[in-house]
Amino acid sequence: MTSESAEVRRAALVEAATLYEQGGDEASAAAAWERFVDRYPDPLDEANAVRVKLADMARGAGDPAGRKRWLQSLIEADAGAGMARTDASKLLAARAALELAAPSKAEFESIQLSAPLSRTLKAKRAALEQALKAYQQAADYGVAEVTTAATFATAELYRRLAGDLMASERPRNLDADELEQYDLLLEEQAYPFEERAIELHESNVARAREGLYDDSVRASYTALASLSPGRYARQETLDLVPPARVDADPAEPGILPVASTPLLAAGSAAAAAGEWVLAEQQYSAALESGGGAPAMTGLAVTYRNTGRFGLAEDAYRSALQADPDYAPAMLNLAVLLDLYLQRPAEALEQYEAYQAKLSEPDERVAGWIRELEIRTGRGAAGSGVEP
Repeated sequence: MTSESAEVRRAALVEAATLYEQGGDEASAAAAWERFVDRYPDPLDEANAVRVKLADMARGAGDPAGRKRWLQSLIEADAGAGMARTDASKLLAARAALELAAPSKAEFESIQLSAPLSRTLKAKRAALEQALKAYQQAADYGVAEVTTAATFATAELYRRLAGDLMASERPRNLDADELEQYDLLLEEQAYPFEERAIELHESNVARAREGLYDDSVRASYTALASLSPGRYARQETLDLVPPARVDADPAEPGILPVASTPLLAAGSAAAAAGEWVLAEQQYSAALESGGGAPAMTGLAVTYRNTGRFGLAEDAYRSALQADPDYAPAMLNLAVLLDLYLQRPAEALEQYEAYQAKLSEPDERVAGWIRELEIRTGRGAAGSGVEP
């Protein structure tokens, strides 16, 4: 067969599959596309595009087995590509491996810990190992978005096991003292799993400092705020508009033009709803209307929440340059330095500067200061806050 006739046959098969799709004949289209993959496995990326199409068609047809088959085909094609392997084929294989790990996670979660615990816990631990292996295989591709998702999922497996242990069925006929002792034993078993969950989530959020701030990293921050609230339950303020002062000099720092106030409020409302594009637009308009330090602080909040940490730090520092006494910028900069840029010594200084500007200490922030003093090895000295 000449190369020209091969190209004609290839084009004819593509046209047939496309016409079947356009005509709504999904079964015939799928059969034609499958023949295409069988006959023309190269170039790899073109064949993989058809494999993705077939996987999506199987999902649309309510055929989970078919989707699994095509996801596995993506993995096998990448593994067997040799020198023809591409970044695109690795990405698709990694995503496929991540999706194929989900059933093992569901199997693990479905096992209830009932009495006798030794029997059901053995089954749950076995299911855990299978799920961990599946997510590790996905992470091993080294694709950032898949690695963070697999790390998050793995951490949540450990967290789930710790929670399921504590919620497990207690043996019957235990008196109060025996039940208390049993609960203590469960806590001892659950503790290492919760600690492992924290370690894994922390490894995920550590990637934020390197500029990787995707949905899975955000989810790890949320999980850590629950698992370790003394360390991670810290949030910027969106209360950016200072109280109005009728007798104030308009040129005085912190006194805002009337036009900027509703824009700041709209920006904060959008930020509270997680509408970061709209929030940035509103805060930018407020800044153009003379919103000063509050507008720059609002912009910094949007930058942080969209992973632009360097811009966020610059905006906070610009706000403080415009108004050195603007407390919300001090607090928010401290949170940025603490949780996201992971510069604890600088964060501690900023929290203390914030406290010094308040008429009464913020007890919540006082706790953050104490935690940072321990973490930085500074001790209790120099916090400026009474214990």
